[in-house]
Amino acid sequence: RCALLALVEHSRNYLAGHEGGEIKISAETVEDKTRIIVTDNCGTIKEGTSSSTATDYLAWSLEGKAKGARFALVQSVVEHFQGQWQMSMRTGQGNESVLILPPE
Repeated sequence: RCALLALVEHSRNYLAGHEGGEIKISAETVEDKTRIIVTDNCGTIKEGTSSSTATDYLAWSLEGKAKGARFALVQSVVEHFQGQWQMSMRTGQGNESVLILPPE
């Protein structure tokens, strides 16, 4: 759950301050493995919308550290369960994070 929440928080940060942001979570079983997908629509939100996200360079530094901590958590969980993790930016759509975990 912690890894999933970290990926959702990552998407929330991309969508912060923009109206119409969506985060979708789906799960399926493929060949006895659980595949969890977290997607957002940051690529479809118009660039002209206002953003309340801080633009101070100190905020960028803090966000970078927080992002690194979230990804370290996800990586640790994936390694512990001997799974796979992939992140990508879907052109014109948004971010996609995929966790593939073996059965318990």
